[in-house]
Amino acid sequence: MEEKSRIQEFKNSIKIVNRRRDLFPLWNKILIGIFFLWGVSGIINSIFGLFQVNPDISLYGLTSTQVSSPLGIFILLMFITKAFIAYSLWFEKSCEYLKN
Repeated sequence: MEEKSRIQEFKNSIKIVNRRRDLFPLWNKILIGIFFLWGVSGIINSIFGLFQVNPDISLYGLTSTQVSSPLGIFILLMFITKAFIAYSLWFEKSCEYLKN
């Protein structure tokens, strides 16, 4: 009887984390927010490129003044990829095609 109550007491004292984002430290949550903003800016810059407005974009030392150039498209895809990964981490999405 006493053993059962100790087990029950232990089970009650454990905090069960239901979401993955509760396990993230603060710095990780901040970076996810920054990557969300980068993704939004990548989409906005893509729209600017459609209207021939060419903002300066730069990432990892790669710089482009034209969104429609191959380098500009690569940089925008990197922005959008970072946002997709941040979204997947935050909303607990996992890639089914990566599982074996």
